[in-house]
Formats: sequence, structure tokens, C-alpha cells
Amino acid sequence: MNEKKRITLSCITWNALFVGTASLLIGLRTVSSTGALQNWNWTEVVFFCSFHFSFYFLISLLFGLAALFLSDVTRKNKVGFYGLLSINVVILTFLIANNYVFVLYRTHINLAMLQMTFLGGGKIVSFSSEMLAQIGGFLIGILFASFLFIKISQKIQNLKKTVYVILCGTVLVFLINNFINAYCRALYKTNITSISEKIPYLKPLTMTRFLERHGIISKEDIQKQSVNVSPSGRDLKHPLQPLICQPKDKKNIVFLFVDTL
Repeated sequence: MNEKKRITLSCITWNALFVGTASLLIGLRTVSSTGALQNWNWTEVVFFCSFHFSFYFLISLLFGLAALFLSDVTRKNKVGFYGLLSINVVILTFLIANNYVFVLYRTHINLAMLQMTFLGGGKIVSFSSEMLAQIGGFLIGILFASFLFIKISQKIQNLKKTVYVILCGTVLVFLINNFINAYCRALYKTNITSISEKIPYLKPLTMTRFLERHGIISKEDIQKQSVNVSPSGRDLKHPLQPLICQPKDKKNIVFLFVDTL
């Protein structure tokens, strides 16, 4: 194997660092476009940034390990390289597409959306020629960025001590954020737990019983907070105007129409 082009653990860790950074920038654009970022204080912004970055850093790293395994088994550099390239492209494409979906519908891409898009035969979701051109441009940009991430990672993969310190620090940050989120969820602190919900596919740990068993929180704390949940941390601010319904015939059926998915 050519050592300079070889995919190593250091290489995929550096690549994960770049992917995590790119994912964070996309995530910041998403929450900024929805107006959420402007309403957060600095601690909430730090929580979002650290959680978002560490999550996608680890996602990229885990899939990168699979590419590294295939590269070592087949003893072919190209297998690892193209495997890593495919991982980068999929992650970044998903996050950019999710950005547009979340801004419109305040929900992340899910299986139902994918089925309507790809299995609907153009009857449910269709794209104009202009939109297809934009998608093509985005894919070219994503492919170039993904290629660049890997090439730079190969160039600096000899800086093993630095990247392994970053790896350990990122794992620690991810665990700490999970603990903070679990603690806040147990005490119904929605201003924190609602932040993690804005990170696509993130499923933080829940450990209410663990926290209670080890005396970190008590049943009284949980019951008190569950009763006195402050609505200020919630995103729901509807209806903006009083709902007034004066039908001609008094019927016992009310139809509610929601203009979203």
C-alpha cells in the first residue's frame, strides 16, 4: 500500500473533524433561518454547537471505521478512499436537504418524505428544471468539499497526537452534553431539551431513574417541575389570534386544518 495515500485511523479522524465542522455550519444556518438562534443565550448556543459538532463527528468516524475495515480487508486504498468519499457526500447532502425541509416545516427529513419524493412518481413531489439545476450544483460542491476533506486528512494524518486529543475531547463533550440533556429532561427544562430536538437524528440518552437512584435529583424535584412547567421555553406560539367559530348549524364536529406535513 502507498503509505501517503493509505486510509488510516488518524486520516478518518481528521476527516470526521472536517465533516463535523461543516455539519455545524449547516446546522447554525438552519436554526438561524428559523429564528431560534437569535432567541438563545450564549450558553444555549454553546450547547447546540458542541452537541451538533460532536454528534456528526462521531457519526462520520463510525462510518469511517467501516471504510477503514474494508480497505484493510481488501488491501486496496481506493476502497477506503471511495468509501470515505461516499460517507461524506451522504452526510452533507442529507444535512443540506434537511436545512430546507426544517426551515419550511419545522421537522426533519423522515421516511414518509423520502417515500413521497422517490416513490411518488412525480405526482406528490416534483422538481422544476431550475430546482434540478440547483440540486446538481449543490451535489458538485458537496463532492468537491468531500474530496478536499479526505485529501487534506491524508496530508496531515501524521499529526496523530493532535487528532487523538481532539477525538478524546469530542467524545467527552458528547457524553457531557448527553448528561446535561438527560438532567434537563428529567426536570422538564424545555429551553435546553428543545435545542437537542433541532439536531437531525440525534436521540440523546434519558436517565431519569439513574439520576434519581444516585440522589442527583429527587422525586419531589421531578413532581414540582412537572407541575410548574414554564411555557416560555416552548416553541409553540399559536394561535396568534383567538379561534372564533360560529357555524350556521350547531354540530358536534370541528374540522382542524394544518398547513404543513
